[in-house]
Amino acid sequence: MDAIPAEVSGPIRRNAMNRERVPARDMIRYVADTEGRIVPDVAGKLPGRGVWLEASRDAVMLATRKNFFARELRRKAIADDGLADLVERLLVQACLQQLSLARRAGQLVIGFDQVRPALSSAARGVLIMSVDAAGDARKLRQIGDGSIVIEAFARQEIGRQVGRDELVYAWMEEGAIAMRLVALVRKLRGFRDVEMVIPDTWALRGEQCRQRKGSHGRNE
Repeated sequence: MDAIPAEVSGPIRRNAMNRERVPARDMIRYVADTEGRIVPDVAGKLPGRGVWLEASRDAVMLATRKNFFARELRRKAIADDGLADLVERLLVQACLQQLSLARRAGQLVIGFDQVRPALSSAARGVLIMSVDAAGDARKLRQIGDGSIVIEAFARQEIGRQVGRDELVYAWMEEGAIAMRLVALVRKLRGFRDVEMVIPDTWALRGEQCRQRKGSHGRNE
């Protein structure tokens, strides 16, 4: 149930901790600013030489303690004690931004009464529930057993993205924005308590996509 669809797979990068080459989807990139301070590059787009680490709090803490950043960047590097917390905040921000993008694109349904019929349809998508969702959560899970389920954010965090004080349930239709959300939540799991369930049907579809497209990873 934990396989990831091919839509969110991609390039291969070298893990600075063990020198192994692994999918970038499981990694976080870090760069140094002009003063040598380490900055998380969650989007993977900042200029300069980058250091790739497993997307986890433990990896950040170990790299900071053993000064892996300076070794890989070959220059002075300053990693603040709160670096892992900063990564979590940036990942949460990036995840929730996908909700705003999906809403503007007309791909987001919010509220229990609206989410339920969306799940009952044949459409596939991503069900987002607040971490404190109760009662009706099981009903939605049963109805939407073909959708990816994500429980990672407080109801206040979700609500702010759609102009509400709080929101418990949202559903995002399948597409590029939804897959970007799934990819970001996959990384967020290394920094906060997250539940993400990906049905086997998504994993199967992903494998079929990989067979059609072939290898599309690239090295640095």
